[in-house]
Amino acid sequence: MQDLPKSFLEPWLLLLLRTWSGHGYGLGEALNRMGFTGVDHTRIYRQLRELERRGLLFSSWDVASHGPAKRVYKLTQAGEEFLAASAQALDGYAKMVNAFTDLYAGAFKSLTGLQASNKTGKPEGRKGGRDAHQ
Repeated sequence: MQDLPKSFLEPWLLLLLRTWSGHGYGLGEALNRMGFTGVDHTRIYRQLRELERRGLLFSSWDVASHGPAKRVYKLTQAGEEFLAASAQALDGYAKMVNAFTDLYAGAFKSLTGLQASNKTGKPEGRKGGRDAHQ
């Protein structure tokens, strides 16, 4: 299994740019809607520049739209490949997390079953039950 990306932000940005050419502010708004509420726009722009430096994105200036010119980012072929590898790594990680939570839920269920049996007044592993310690 491939190592996870350094940041979940990388694959999310690449995934968004896979279907939509966008600028930093719009990407930030989309990320906020998807639960990345603590990510500020400065970090997003920094990450976009880093992804572009690594050849996973390319950018151009959009001067046709209203308002000031905006840098628009698009995925490169290398970005597509990195996104596919990230998706595969995250899928493996999700399976590990699900196995953990399933095992934890089973262990917790067993513990709550033991707690319920203790409430019946039957001693568990001790002679004399509660009265032995009084």
